[in-house]
Amino acid sequence: MSALLFAQLEGAGPAIIVSCSLAVLGIVGFFFVSYFAHCFLTVVIDSAAGVDEIRFPSESIVDWMTKPVYLLWVVLPLLFIPCLTLAFGGGAVAFLVTLLVLLWLVSPIMFLSSLAAKSWMSLFYGPFLKRWARFFFAYVVFLIWSGLLTALGTALLVAALWSLKGVVVAMIALPAVFLLYFRVLGRYAWYVTTRRMRRPKKRQVNPAKGLKVESLDPWAAPPAETTTPAEPRHDEPADSADSVNETESTAMRDKFAPAETSYKLAPADSPVAGRPKLAPADQPRTRSGGEGGKLAAADEPIAPAAMPAVEDEWTPNKKPYGVMTEQQARQSWVERTGTPGDSDGYGVETMSLGPPVSLWHYYEERHKQEEELREQGKAVRQYERPRKPPTLWQAMTKEIWGFLIYGHTLRTWINLAILFGVELTLLNLIAHMTGLLFGR
Repeated sequence: MSALLFAQLEGAGPAIIVSCSLAVLGIVGFFFVSYFAHCFLTVVIDSAAGVDEIRFPSESIVDWMTKPVYLLWVVLPLLFIPCLTLAFGGGAVAFLVTLLVLLWLVSPIMFLSSLAAKSWMSLFYGPFLKRWARFFFAYVVFLIWSGLLTALGTALLVAALWSLKGVVVAMIALPAVFLLYFRVLGRYAWYVTTRRMRRPKKRQVNPAKGLKVESLDPWAAPPAETTTPAEPRHDEPADSADSVNETESTAMRDKFAPAETSYKLAPADSPVAGRPKLAPADQPRTRSGGEGGKLAAADEPIAPAAMPAVEDEWTPNKKPYGVMTEQQARQSWVERTGTPGDSDGYGVETMSLGPPVSLWHYYEERHKQEEELREQGKAVRQYERPRKPPTLWQAMTKEIWGFLIYGHTLRTWINLAILFGVELTLLNLIAHMTGLLFGR
């Protein structure tokens, strides 16, 4: 009797440990899945927008609850084919292999399609599928990246279930593997959605052989109105119609010619039509009204040196403009105050102009404002310039590894490492306790 009791107590210990571990695994797993989905969507969306340093907004756990539901909604249709494989005689191994292949090949297209369409229902978005087919080589590069990262993550999970040393290694390396996968997926979306699509060339339809095509020139004169110029007659007088027309054309040409050209063509001593004759420079001028014999002091000729030098506004050789430095501007600044006793004004007498604004202080203040917005979790993309479309090397290789060393990414790495460590430790404990229960 005592032997049966001790045998039951020997099996009850591992069962209690497994039950408690499953309960803790479910509680911690809820926070882990919510935070994991939050990191996935943040990294993918910001990386697809071309942002180099990912900044995770400080949202509450309530804001994360819909994100795991969205991930499950996208992945749920992929279970249809593995379930058919299991129903038609395939085992658990075939089910898992089919599910992993679909997650590797199809799930990225479904996620990016729904994110591009901004709708949960658009799992296969037409405009994105056109770009996916156009830049298929980039998708092959992404599959190579994701295949290597998936294989490495699977090996770390198996090692974590096998021993506690594997748990320590996996809790450090698995967050980096998943963050790199999110980054590669976002950079692939950045490359595909920003590259310019070439328009297909329109094919010109050649006419059938032997088919006569008539063309009509709308500006051509009709055949009935075509005339030939008449030959000049030698017996006509000199003042014929041709000479009259030539004289009229010459007069019209002189009429519409520029004034400067007509002045240049006219002799210096002969007056030009419409222009008064100029007096010599040394001849004194008189006033237009009053005594005609007296000289006017105001009408004396002005020396060329006294006239201000006026720059031609159309000349390409402009004089350089002087630019004052910040120190010179501060030294030359004089405080200007309003007129005292202005009863009708709006306080202008107390207004004063401050010194020139320093650009260095302006950009420093704007940088502080951006940092405050980032700390509050608000978007500051309106201050950032949009980036140019990347090359394949830049999107899929150059800007992948440096993403892990930023401060916000390191903080997320530590949080994921703690959650991974708790979850993997519980899974390792459950696996060992289950082995003790069924292996004795």
